[in-house]
Amino acid sequence: MFVAWIGLCFLYALLLRGRPLVLVISNVVLWAALPSIAGELITRQPSGSLSFHPATWLMLATAAVMIVFDTRRVLDEIGRRIFVYLALSLFLSVAFLATKTSASGSGLVLFVDVMLGPVLLFLITNVVLARNPGGLLVLRNWIIGIAAVEAGFAIVQKLLGSVVLYRAYFQKQYWFDEIRFPRWMGTLDHPLALSLLLCVAVPLVAGIRSVWLQIPLLAVMGVGVVATQSRTGLVVVALGVSYVVLTSRIRIAAKVVAVAVLGVAAYFVATSSLVQGVADRLQNDTGSSLARGAALNFFLDHWDKYFLTGGGVGSSYEIADLAGLTTSLESSILIYAVDVGVLFSLIYFGVQLVIALRSMGPSLCPGLSLAALLVVIVPQTYNALGARTFAGILVWLILAMAASMTTERKRLSAERAVDSPKPASLAV
Repeated sequence: MFVAWIGLCFLYALLLRGRPLVLVISNVVLWAALPSIAGELITRQPSGSLSFHPATWLMLATAAVMIVFDTRRVLDEIGRRIFVYLALSLFLSVAFLATKTSASGSGLVLFVDVMLGPVLLFLITNVVLARNPGGLLVLRNWIIGIAAVEAGFAIVQKLLGSVVLYRAYFQKQYWFDEIRFPRWMGTLDHPLALSLLLCVAVPLVAGIRSVWLQIPLLAVMGVGVVATQSRTGLVVVALGVSYVVLTSRIRIAAKVVAVAVLGVAAYFVATSSLVQGVADRLQNDTGSSLARGAALNFFLDHWDKYFLTGGGVGSSYEIADLAGLTTSLESSILIYAVDVGVLFSLIYFGVQLVIALRSMGPSLCPGLSLAALLVVIVPQTYNALGARTFAGILVWLILAMAASMTTERKRLSAERAVDSPKPASLAV
């Protein structure tokens, strides 16, 4: 099965090399539909240094085929963002070396699934969108669609009180208990991964011009984030809904109707049993705030030990355990600082922030700049990029879309400048 899957990935990539956007979408859908804990269903590799997520194998195959058959476009993309790729290559090199030379030598699977694979997706997506700028809106629609489906499934899980799919695999997770942990995640690896997806997808709904499509999408995503019981997600999604209502390119009358409908829906949800879990967490967060505070204090006391080098990918969990922390370091940037080194982590997340900030301005895809900013900020509130979840793929897909939009906006601006009539010179 393992060899067959790799062969199938390369065959699929070869057959669809003329339609690379389909390959990008296939990778994202596969990551969303199959949690990493259940990847062995396809690869029959429950553990070991080659137990990457099946979608990661597809991404590696896609990258290899594209480099061989579309070398010029790949080199053009690297040239467009040479400093971005130099910085990312430096980070990946240091992370790999730190991992392979660590005492345990483990962490390769996490490195490939959460760091290397998503960065390759960033490269491939930018190559695809440079070739087909219209693919930006296609990817936006797929993200919204995946978010709506996952949110709807999480609502079903909450109503049934069951994870429904992949139960045997979720039950192996130390944190999962259908009775004591009534937080739902759809088919993603963790409720906070679904929360991140919804935080990012809601602003993108601003680009949909039909209010009758916007309302059900916002409603299902709003109830979906309630099912995750993520307090950060609830606040961000609420702000995102407000952003959509205020900035959508629809008539004022339609906005009034949307506000009224969403307000009534919010009232019924707030007075139903669906919000009981969130209310309980607002009153008693089961120590999560204390855990975040303890993790931050630990890092501030020891950051100088990890300034240039870290203990290797995954080492932060062992260090947190030895330090007496009951959880991880609860922030992606803190985890990477301990794993790879403070300096290189700042480079990595600095690149993400620069891409998001540069996308601000006249938007070719409403809501994308806000989504890019959120996809950089929200992962810093939990161990989003320190675990094998959909988060890594989502982060770099959104950033690729934002970077492509920035490039396309510059191209269109340059074309308009060339085509605009020049003022006649005055004779002296």
